Amino acid sequence: MNTTGQAVNQLPTTKWHRNPQTWVALLALLINFVALVIRPEFGQKVGQLLALIQGAIARMMVGIKIAPPHIDTSYDPVLAKMIYAVQWATILAFVIIHRGWLKAVAARISGTMPIAQVTLKQFTNGWLALWYGWLVLYGWFFLTARPSLHFSAAVGAVSDVLDTASGFAVWWCFLVLDLPSVNIQGEPHRDRYIRRAVSFVAASGAVCALLGVADNLFDLNHFGVVVGVYNALAWIIR
Repeated sequence: MNTTGQAVNQLPTTKWHRNPQTWVALLALLINFVALVIRPEFGQKVGQLLALIQGAIARMMVGIKIAPPHIDTSYDPVLAKMIYAVQWATILAFVIIHRGWLKAVAARISGTMPIAQVTLKQFTNGWLALWYGWLVLYGWFFLTARPSLHFSAAVGAVSDVLDTASGFAVWWCFLVLDLPSVNIQGEPHRDRYIRRAVSFVAASGAVCALLGVADNLFDLNHFGVVVGVYNALAWIIR
């Protein structure tokens, strides 16, 4: 078993920092970021964001209530609850199916390729976390389907946080399959690249979730769209 594991570990891998395409992509990202920052519109948006936050804090301090949310008169809470219930039940069915499927895969590779066993376990944790996150999200949608709650800023803010958490689970699965994630004898820091990548993805998700919450609470001109971008990138790259 150890011999098999060592053979797997010795497979050639391309270090990301030695790949010219990686540096070209990072340079392009840096150039685009600098171009964004020096644009006058960027400074104006930041100023508007700070002004909105300051105004919101001031309103809370003086006890001024925020206006109630606009409610779409065509919204049918009964139909919405039915749809959310069907979606929640469908997700639960997929959770049960995938748990059994991943358990069967783990049984087939039991006793061989130690790295593969640990990697599968890491992937399983992330994949099931994704589905459990969706269970919580659509359960939240079901519980808040009442019009007075469904269109509220607070519900939208919580929904964006839950959605970002599910997006992070997708990123986790991609990174586990793409980067070395298991330390071995002779390479005690073999997982250093995935730890850095996970830290970056987690920090990016936290920023996106924060912008989504701020957009819901303070109406920041659709800044919360970054939550959708964060999740979409995870699925595209995967």
